[in-house]
Amino acid sequence: MKKLLAIIVLGLLLNNVGHSEECSLIDHKKFKDEFIKCINKEKKFYKLTREKSKYNLKHFECLNLCKLTIKSEFTIEELHNFCLLQCGMK
Repeated sequence: MKKLLAIIVLGLLLNNVGHSEECSLIDHKKFKDEFIKCINKEKKFYKLTREKSKYNLKHFECLNLCKLTIKSEFTIEELHNFCLLQCGMK
């Protein structure tokens, strides 16, 4: 669980760094308008990415808690499908 969370966080950080490098290549003194547009675009992208990761993390957390707390004679596939339904992922 901790490893998966670390991978997700690192992936998001690397993804944001990759996009921000595009704005750093623009000469902000010569192309001020283009630089401002690029920065605003980055802000919007960052907000969307952050909202999606919060949404996915809540559902993933719900799925794991469901699988840990259900004590019955479900098969692994039945348990997985049941928890997907309970957490609103299916």
